[in-house]
Amino acid sequence: MNRLTIFTGCIIAAAMAMFAVGIMAWAAEPEIQRQPYLFVHEAWDHPDLNRLREQYDFDEYCLKENNEFNRMVMLKSWVYHHLRYSFNSPYPQLRNSLEILRKSSEGTAFLCSSYAALYMQCALSMGWTSRYIFLRKPSGEMHAAVDVWSNVYKKWVYIDPTWNIHLEGTKEQVPLSVLEMRDDWIRDRGKSMIYVYGAGRTQKRYDFHKLPITRNDSVLWRRMPVTKEWISYTYEIAYVGRNNFFTHGDGSGMDIWDSMYIIKDNINGKDRNWPFADKTPLSADRLLHDLNICRGKIAEYNPKNETYHIRFVSSEYNFYTPSFSQFQVETENNKWTILPGFIEIGKKKLREGFRIRTLNKRNVPGPACLIRMTDEGILDTVD
Repeated sequence: MNRLTIFTGCIIAAAMAMFAVGIMAWAAEPEIQRQPYLFVHEAWDHPDLNRLREQYDFDEYCLKENNEFNRMVMLKSWVYHHLRYSFNSPYPQLRNSLEILRKSSEGTAFLCSSYAALYMQCALSMGWTSRYIFLRKPSGEMHAAVDVWSNVYKKWVYIDPTWNIHLEGTKEQVPLSVLEMRDDWIRDRGKSMIYVYGAGRTQKRYDFHKLPITRNDSVLWRRMPVTKEWISYTYEIAYVGRNNFFTHGDGSGMDIWDSMYIIKDNINGKDRNWPFADKTPLSADRLLHDLNICRGKIAEYNPKNETYHIRFVSSEYNFYTPSFSQFQVETENNKWTILPGFIEIGKKKLREGFRIRTLNKRNVPGPACLIRMTDEGILDTVD
């Protein structure tokens, strides 16, 4: 082999290596959502999200359930049982799940801040959009937990892996978001809520009259049972404006304070002792915006054959689809097939309606939406 061949081969190898590095850097770029507020999503294919699923069995544990929300609840229980709690954790600000689980295997115990980060990043690796939130009681006690978007219930849902609980309304028994919990606390001090502990067959439910809940599962439960005052954690709520903890800063999740949104009203508006009091206030409807919802728009009408050209959107109005992959339409045999972003459909069929949904790059489908034309000739979407 002559020198020219070797030299050429080295150049090609170096170029391929640089290309591969470029692809990896590009793949790990976070995704920026600009409406209805600025939020930075972790790249769906970030290598550390993939490592989480490769090195740990939470995905297999969650797949014991066949319903997406029940799987989210299973993940809550998995996180709870894989960490130990300590009020004196040596790593109170660590929010990198790989490091958390590595240190946990060595005997390290953690605070709620790490429980919430572990749940959030495991959820992201499953294709579930989640947000890191801080809560604070009027007395000043603070807590960290997660809001996760449920495609089953078409809403944000509060998940608390530190206590291994989520909350539901007593009437419809639908899981609640943290802002719905806050509304219930303001209205009747939480009397219309059910505290749901655990997952699967071991799940237990407690209404207001069964409080306090006492357990011996962890140091936290022994020292801080869930009392009737627990719900006052919703007095002050702050949302971190990003979930790309692996990408942001040094990847430890310690520096996440640059983008935060708070609920500020006549209940907590005068509290200047809150560390996040100067962060950006947002209305509840903006914070509870929908995700993974698609809508149709009439792009063109052909009067000759009475057909409509319907274009689909997934990032307009008050909703967004993180890591969007494709649209799907339901066929007559109840199967889903790929749509190119539009459909040609006759007037009669459009009046009957058809169902579409989004699919993200983790192959997680969004809620199905029925698109049809009303008698008034308006294109309507029924979620």
